[in-house]
Formats: sequence, C-alpha cells, structure tokens
Amino acid sequence: MRGKDKKIAVSVISICLPLISGLFIYLTSGGGNYLTDCISLTGLVFPRITYPGLVRNYACDFLWSYSLFSALELAISEGKPKIRAAVAVSFVTMILLETLQQIPQFPGTFDVWDIAVETAAIAIAAVVTITLNRRFKYEEKVN
Repeated sequence: MRGKDKKIAVSVISICLPLISGLFIYLTSGGGNYLTDCISLTGLVFPRITYPGLVRNYACDFLWSYSLFSALELAISEGKPKIRAAVAVSFVTMILLETLQQIPQFPGTFDVWDIAVETAAIAIAAVVTITLNRRFKYEEKVN
C-alpha cells in the first residue's frame, strides 16, 4: 500500500472507529434521548450497559471530538497549516456546540469538563496525526 493510500486508510479508521464507539456508548448508556426514542419506534431495542461515570459522562465527547479532528484533517488540503486549521476549526466547533447547550431548546447539558475533555481529545488526535504523518514520510523516503 502506498504512503498516501495508507494515510487515507488510517484517517478513515480514525474517523469511523471513534464515531461508532461513541454512538454505541450513547445508545447503550440507558439515558433517554432523541436518537434512542426514534430507533425504538422501529422496534429495535439496545441493551442497557452500566458504564463507569467517566465513560458515561465523557467518553462520547472525547471520541466524537477525536473523530471530528480526524475528519477535518483529512478534508483540509495538504500543507503545514493543515493541522493548525483542523485544530482551530475543531475547537471552535466544540465550543459552539457546548455553548448552544445553554439554550433550553437545544438538547444536552453544558459542562466545563466536557470542554476540557474535548480539548484533550483534539490535542491527542493532533499529536497522533503528526506522529503518523512523520512515519509515513519516513517510509516514503526509505522506499
């Protein structure tokens, strides 16, 4: 597999795996939400899993922020400012979504800790991406 193809494959995994994992936790944590209500109308019922508090309260936010960064990083054109742009857009999106939760008509609960967790996820995703990009460049030089 060529370096560019490998990078795209890793990016797609970095988008889909956290997105699906976060959705699974969200659907099985047992809290009533719009999505589980709509799905239950089809007759599909998800098992209820009792997660530790940290997982139940923050894992979805972490996973979805990681996925958001990965998607933006893949979508933004090549170049060094690409990582910075993906971090900036991810951070602004995350702040906007958390702030919107203060409006009663918008579902969710505003939590400063959510912002901290989402910021950590974006930072970790950026570090992982930079590390993998360096590895892919090294492999291209060697081959």
